[in-house]
Amino acid sequence: MAEAEQALFRQLNGEIEEEEWEQVVATSRQILASSPRDKDATVCLVTGLIHAGNFEAAAEIMSKSEFKEELAFANAYTLYKTQQDQESLAAFNKIGKKKPGYSHLEAQLNYRMGNFDRCVEIYDKNFPKDPDFELQTNRFAAYASLGGVVPPLPANSTSYEIVFNFSCSLLASGDVQGSLQQLERAMELCNETMADKTPEELKDEMALLSIQKGYLLQLQGHAEEAMNIYTATLNDKPTDEATVATALNNIVTLRGKEEKLFDSLKRMERASKVAEYKLSQSQKRAILLNRCLLLAGKKGDDHDLETQVAAYQKEFPSSEFPTLVMAFLFSRKNQFDKCVQCLDARLQAFPQSIQTRLTKAQVLQQQGKTAASIEVLKTLPPPFGFRPAVVATRVAQAEKDNDIKEAKGILLSACDYWKQLKPDAKFDATQINKIRSLLVEQSADFHFRHGFFVEACKMLEQLLEQVPAEERGLYVSKLVVATAAFNPELAQKYAKSLPRVDDPSIDGAALEAIVGSVKKTGRDNKRKKDEGNVDGEKKAPEEQKQQKKKKKKNIRYPKGFDPQNPGPKPDPERWLPRYERSYYKPKGRKNRNKNAIKGAQGTSKGESKAFEVADEPQSSSKAAQSSAMQRKALKAKKGRRNR
Repeated sequence: MAEAEQALFRQLNGEIEEEEWEQVVATSRQILASSPRDKDATVCLVTGLIHAGNFEAAAEIMSKSEFKEELAFANAYTLYKTQQDQESLAAFNKIGKKKPGYSHLEAQLNYRMGNFDRCVEIYDKNFPKDPDFELQTNRFAAYASLGGVVPPLPANSTSYEIVFNFSCSLLASGDVQGSLQQLERAMELCNETMADKTPEELKDEMALLSIQKGYLLQLQGHAEEAMNIYTATLNDKPTDEATVATALNNIVTLRGKEEKLFDSLKRMERASKVAEYKLSQSQKRAILLNRCLLLAGKKGDDHDLETQVAAYQKEFPSSEFPTLVMAFLFSRKNQFDKCVQCLDARLQAFPQSIQTRLTKAQVLQQQGKTAASIEVLKTLPPPFGFRPAVVATRVAQAEKDNDIKEAKGILLSACDYWKQLKPDAKFDATQINKIRSLLVEQSADFHFRHGFFVEACKMLEQLLEQVPAEERGLYVSKLVVATAAFNPELAQKYAKSLPRVDDPSIDGAALEAIVGSVKKTGRDNKRKKDEGNVDGEKKAPEEQKQQKKKKKKNIRYPKGFDPQNPGPKPDPERWLPRYERSYYKPKGRKNRNKNAIKGAQGTSKGESKAFEVADEPQSSSKAAQSSAMQRKALKAKKGRRNR
């Protein structure tokens, strides 16, 4: 090796130690200019380009280089940084001899692809107690995304990132209050860590933690406080796009049905424009799903909704949500045949799609195809097929069809299933006992109602063992009635446990008062009337009149009327038409319609005049004058006609 080349390598080593990656790239190119096939210089050049963020140039060099094995990890990392996760994982798996640090890349690839169980497994196997801050932060983030498992928090941890992820793990396990406490601790640590930063930098770093606090408050029912946090955080204009998208999505979820729909769509459109690689799988799923729901509530053109549903289906092909949205569109247009075809296509590809099967049953029920709907419910696998709502629907239909045997079998099968089911991650012991008690109670009522007293007694006895002592009275009373049908001695035994009549807690006088207040029937009134006769003799008419004398009833006034202050008397002319009242004044100009004649339809002017003077006698001179004027007017009228 020439002296000049050795000097360049010494210079290159110094630049790598100082992490001056731009200088590393320049020095490596100088060496390769004189020695194009130098392996070390090629590796240094690719490493410098990756650290400098020039991934395209690094990928181009690796594609032409003959040192594939030496650059295998760099190739996988470059694909990872350019969001080509599938290709990166495939390239990683082809690496022959893997170094211990390579597992971090494998864990991150699985995290991005949603394989959280594999990601946690890699971290726990290779970095269980690694002091590296970034590794532990990512490890706790993987646990938070996995859900259900909470890793132990390192003692005296001062990293707000780790405490924040630990808070998210508690939330995923269902401990909302514990998550809020750890989040507040993370916020305190962040304030301490960022004490030397500017207020703007602190707000920017605290934005994600504030949004998370708002979400936890939202889960606890403090909607107004959560909305204030979201709005204040957005007003600070955080630089992290994922934080902005999360706040916008949460604001939309707080709004009621059809409340500010246009503004919500604008917010979701802004959230959906955030680069996908900056969002986790759950964040992308929530944003796409909420945007679809908002578009579904917008009536009119469904093109945007269909486009969004297609994007959702492409991103999450195994999800049944797109099928349900399309079924909703068809049903809204009353295209039920297409709706059922859409659901059947999903069931053919994914037979275990429970929600799709339930939706199909509902659509068939809406069409009046009850028998077909029940057949769909019969195909539901356990435990869904034995849930109380499904069982109740099937039993109700069987009773309607008078198929009591079928209804009885459904109830017994459901009770047996929940009796044998063991607690697991889906159903804990409390949930199982609650569902089992409900089904046993309904089954006991069914058997009691249809006369299956032996089966009803068995189920009532089970309930007696489960319910508190103060709630057993109802079940004991039913047991007495049921056992009396086939075992009177046992009925008497149960009856002894019922409260006695002389129980001090029972007020006999109050019971008699209740009976006395019950409305008497016709038979009771007749008996009371007959009791008025003594020794078969009728009472005197005067005595009967005294008995029949009715009690004076109080006057019932209209609602709001005060008899002490009745107010002004009603208008005596209120029954007359308005124009006939003495105080009527016509509207309009002063002399308009002054002499208008009002009266029955068909009344002439002369007749009306006659009616007006009928009550007041006229003098003979006035009558003669009026008659002469009428003849004169008639003669003039005839003369005009003859012209």
